[in-house]
Amino acid sequence: MLSAAHRLHAPSRTAAALPAYPFGLTRDLFGPPPSHAHRLVWLILLPFTLWAAYSWFSVLLSGIFAFLMFGIDEIGVQIEEPFG
Repeated sequence: MLSAAHRLHAPSRTAAALPAYPFGLTRDLFGPPPSHAHRLVWLILLPFTLWAAYSWFSVLLSGIFAFLMFGIDEIGVQIEEPFG
């Protein structure tokens, strides 16, 4: 049977024996999210913020705004790489 001190340190020894995150997942898990993820979350939450002022019209406004935002993003991609 393990003493209290051994039980206290047993998880840290087990965690130290685990391999590092494969394929660079540490960067994905602990790094900042990409900018398109911020934009997508913002666009998903937009209808809820507009609901009090515009009711069902907020869904239409959010769709139009998302179309414009993704269109501007695609224009930026085309300007960065015009030939492919």
